[in-house]
This record gives sequence, C-alpha cells and structure tokens, in this order.
Amino acid sequence: MQLFALLTRTAALPLKALIIIAAGSSLFNVGIMILVNRAAQDIAADGVDDVNWLMAGLFCAAIAFYLVFELRLLSRFAVLVEDAIHAVRCDIIQLLRDLNLADRDRIGDAELYDVVTQASDTISQNSQYIAIAFRSAILVVAILAYIFVTSKTTFVMLTFAIGLAGFVYMRRGQRVMQSHMSVAQDDQRMFDRITDQLDGWKEVRMLRPRRIELADAFNASVDRAAEGRITVQNASFDLYIFGQLALFILLGVVVFVVPSYTDISTGNLAKTATAVLFIIGPIGIIIQAVAVLGSAEASAARILNLENRLEEFSSATDSRKPVNPKAFAGFSRISLEAAEYEYTAESGVEPFHLGPVALHVDRGEILFISGGNGSGKSTLMRILTGLYAPSAGQLTVDGRTIGAVNRRDYRALIASVLSNYHLFPELFGLRDVSKDAVMEQLRYFELDDVVGMENNRFVTLDLSTGQKKRLALVVALLEDRPVLVLDEWAADQDPQFRKKFYRELLPRLKAQGKTIIAVTHDDAYFDLADRRVHLSEGMQIEAGPAPAAEA
Repeated sequence: MQLFALLTRTAALPLKALIIIAAGSSLFNVGIMILVNRAAQDIAADGVDDVNWLMAGLFCAAIAFYLVFELRLLSRFAVLVEDAIHAVRCDIIQLLRDLNLADRDRIGDAELYDVVTQASDTISQNSQYIAIAFRSAILVVAILAYIFVTSKTTFVMLTFAIGLAGFVYMRRGQRVMQSHMSVAQDDQRMFDRITDQLDGWKEVRMLRPRRIELADAFNASVDRAAEGRITVQNASFDLYIFGQLALFILLGVVVFVVPSYTDISTGNLAKTATAVLFIIGPIGIIIQAVAVLGSAEASAARILNLENRLEEFSSATDSRKPVNPKAFAGFSRISLEAAEYEYTAESGVEPFHLGPVALHVDRGEILFISGGNGSGKSTLMRILTGLYAPSAGQLTVDGRTIGAVNRRDYRALIASVLSNYHLFPELFGLRDVSKDAVMEQLRYFELDDVVGMENNRFVTLDLSTGQKKRLALVVALLEDRPVLVLDEWAADQDPQFRKKFYRELLPRLKAQGKTIIAVTHDDAYFDLADRRVHLSEGMQIEAGPAPAAEA
C-alpha cells in the first residue's frame, strides 16, 4: 500500500500507540452500546419510574472518555501525516536541487507542481479520514467481539457476511484507485496546456490558427479530465451504494436469518441487533473512506514514483560534499578537450550533437562565441558553466578534469546570465552585499530610477526585457566571481547601452581581472575579444584570434 509506505518512509509508524488510542476509543464506544442495551433491558423489565443516575453517570463518563481518545487519535494522525508530507516535500526539493540540468530537463513542470502541491495536499486534507477509518476498523473488531460473547453462531454468520462483502468491495475499490491515477495523468496534460497558454501568450495572440488549435487542445484536455472525474465519481457512488446494500443485508441476516437457524434468546437477539446498528456506523465510515483513501493512495503513488525517479537520477549527480569555493580560485586556464554532447531523443529522431569542441580561455581573457540559431552555442555554455557534463571529451581547469566530485567547486568560479535566466525578487545568497553596493550598480546600469531595494528585495521586477537583463547582470556582478559567462546578453539592449556594454563595461571587467566568456552576434565588437570561437550545426568551424576592428 503506497500510502502506508509514504507514511513510514522516514520513521516507523507508531502502530502500538495508535492501536492503544484507537482501542480506547472503541472500548468506550462499545461501553456506550452496552449501557444502552442494559438501560433498554431495565426499562423493558421494570418500566420507567425514575432516572437511573448510576447508569446515566456511566453513560456520560463513557462519552467523555470516548471524546478524549477520539480527539487524541485524530490529532496524532494529523501530526504523523503532516510530518510525512513535510519530509517528502523537503526530500523532493533537495533531490531537485542536486539534479544535473540534463536530468532536470527530463522532468515536466506539471508533474513537479502536482506532487509538491496537489498530491501532497490531497493526503494532508484527508488525514482525518485515515484516522477515522483506522479507528472504525478497530471498532468493528470490538463490536464483533461483543457479538461473539453474545452469540457465537451469529458471530460466525456476520463475520462471513462482512468478509465476503469486504472482499467484493475491495476488488471494486481497486478499479476506483486506478481511475484516480488516470485522472491525475489527465490533470497533468491539462496543466501542460494551461502552461502553453500562459507562457506562449504573445505567440498565441500573433497567430490565429495557433490560437484556435491550442484552444481545441485545451478544451480536449479539459473534456478528458472532466470525463475521467465523472467516471471516478460514478465508480465511487456505485461503491458506496454497494456498501450500503451490504449493510442492509447484514441487518437482514440478524433480523430474519439468525432467529430461524439458531436458538438465540429474544434478549440476546435484541443485543445483537443493537450491536449491528452500532457496527453499521463504523462500516459506513470505512466505506466512505475507501473513496477518499483511493485518491490519497493514488497521490501517494505519484509522490513515491517521482521520488524514486529523482533518486535514480541522483546516482549520476554531482558530489554532495560541501562546496569549496577556493578549490579553483587560482586557476590559469579553463579548457575543453574534444568535448561532445548529445541530447536524448525519441526513437527514430536524430538527436542534436555538439562537437567535438576544443578551446581554452586563460584567466583575464575575453572569449567570444558566435554562431547561428541551433548551432550549439547555448549547449556549449552549459558545458562551460558545469551545468552539463560532456558526453565525450573533458572539461579541465589547469589540467584537472572536472567531474562529479569537483563540479560544484568549479561552478563556484562562475557567475552567469544565460539565455533562459530567472530573475529572483530577492538577493538570495548575497546577504552580505550592502545596499550601497547594489545602488551603485543600479546607477551604472541606469536602473536606479526604476528599481529600488528594500529589505534585500527589489522593489519591482516590472521591467522591459532589456532592463531585466541588466538587472540580472547586476546580480551576477554582485556575486563577484572570477569568471563571467553571458549568453547573448546584449541582444535586447538599445544601441547606446549596447555600446556602453562592449566599449566600457567589458574592458573595465577585464581590467579587474575578470575572465569573460560571451555568446554574441555583434560582429561590430568582435575586436574586443582576445579570441573568438564560431559554431555551425554543432561543429566548431573557426577558432583563433578575434578580427581587428575596421578603421
């Protein structure tokens, strides 16, 4: 059972304590039933002359103790479930942090959001049903024990009937759980279409046929998700009705079958009928909980499946030893030696292949990388920044090969603004940077009129594309690392600031000892580079000194 595996993945479930608490609740529940039976017998025998205060007091005491145990059970289960959910969320996020970028690209955002939010919330919100179903199961056992004491023959009949109905019910319940898994997949596809609509808003608005087809795809995914949910609801209703029918049959066995085939006394028959009425409640709760637990079970399966996949990827991730930022601080040369990289592709599709690429950049140099769209520039930058490991060849620093053991140390050399950068609203990891230092950079990049700082956060990120790139470069420079990697940074800048970037900022950074690796198409500024590497269709076709600027 996936839900049980989830709840016990970090620590053993304290079953002994839970059983004791649930047994206490069940014991006083049965006590209430016994007191009701006894009071009914006394009334039938002697009539009602006055209140039996002893019986009434015991009845109230049983209710009070029942409430104490019941509330304790629910709160204990809530803590256990929330602790398990918290632990698995933290573990999944930690595994994500440690993933190599290539492995991260294989996992869809829809699945991640579903597991971290929706699937986890489904289990969390239904923790009370898990607790009540657990208590109800023990209560059923306790009431059956009472029936056994009252009439062994009736006990055998009822146990057989409950067992047979439970077997059929669970077999039907498995189909409901499978339907929940199918609905979860439909929801992920629907989320993908929503993401397409939001992330591709401009592209959708610019091409009417795309907008129509995307709308059709979205409607189809919504319809499929709705049909799946209707199927689940109908199956759950059928299961509930079957459970109620089984309860009515159970009561019919006691009223019509037991008196005909046993020598049970009238008094014991009344006690048994009362016990059956009391057992209907917990069995009904179990029936209702199965549908809820089906959803929780499907959610737990999705969570554990994602965690298992992430753990499989983690075997190939970089070493988790603490980062040593000084490991390569005194480097002289970064080199790629016959480096290649090939993406994973679907069967029958030829994957993109980069390389072999051989290049080096010495400390304090400016290296430009040029090439057309799809030439492999961004892939090369991911290799140079240590985000991708070469499929063949190697990345070295002063002859030391960069691998899983030291790749994180290598990345500590580099600050970057890549093509798909993310701009954080807060200066995470830069708590020691003063506000004055930030404002100085903002003034240099002509952003001080539109962006401010409060409590280590940017006041706004509502900026143009070019301004966002400037702000991303501000953050990269505040990291103050020896190597700066930029992927077509100047592409979205106006001509004046582009000139300032090439003719003023880059020479200033070089004078400070920074090593700069930049992807660029701006051939008018190629003369600024110490060397330039050109790529075409994944192949290095040119390497050497950058051409001198034209007179």
